[in-house]
Amino acid sequence: MSAIKIRVNKQLDGFTFAILPSVREFVKTLFPGAHPANTLFISYDTASGFDMLQNGLEKQIYPMLLGVDRERLRKEVTEIEFINTETGKSEKVNL
Repeated sequence: MSAIKIRVNKQLDGFTFAILPSVREFVKTLFPGAHPANTLFISYDTASGFDMLQNGLEKQIYPMLLGVDRERLRKEVTEIEFINTETGKSEKVNL
């Protein structure tokens, strides 16, 4: 797997970022000692829309969600893809 998909779900007061169980297992296998989370919530106080990903917030979200710092991820993963579960729109982040 060279890309990791993160699902983005819009809530009433923010966004939930989630990974599938298969991605969690992949991350734990690839990076022993990693502790990926199932979900991460960011409120509207912090983010104002799905287009926030173009402002660099995604670079803070995926290391927290995956439990692995960007430098370690960059060695094994080519890109992170954020998928809006409502619209199907995706944003890719090259590492």
